[in-house]
Amino acid sequence: MNISLRRLLALAMVLCCSCQQPQTTPEWQFILAPWLIEGGGRPATPQHLSASYDPYAEAINLRWDLALDPAAGIPVYEYRIYLYLDGPPQDFYRAGDLLDRSAVNFYSVEASPFTGTLYFVVTAWNGGAESYPSNTVGLSLL
Repeated sequence: MNISLRRLLALAMVLCCSCQQPQTTPEWQFILAPWLIEGGGRPATPQHLSASYDPYAEAINLRWDLALDPAAGIPVYEYRIYLYLDGPPQDFYRAGDLLDRSAVNFYSVEASPFTGTLYFVVTAWNGGAESYPSNTVGLSLL
């Protein structure tokens, strides 16, 4: 195998592997240049995000309406839950703020590691693009 063919195969493997990893994207790319997002159209924004504390389970519960993928017309089944500890979010889609992912339109997490006021945002992910963020909800824990 000649060297240029090896380099081409190595480059193809790197590109292929890097494309399979979902990446968070800066908000400006969504607002100014949505065509830069792999996969084309964004899914609809999750609506009506709410947060509650269950004292019996000592858990934080989040719920939101299902979002639709406009290209396929079907509900999206991956949601990204973002947690902000320092006040309502100023920047969105930061990997460091990603708490978890959910395949359904609700999420529950143990409350014991958290104190103070927590702020949550949810986005929908259709495998190629991330939606605009949902409404921000705050939840105060004593």
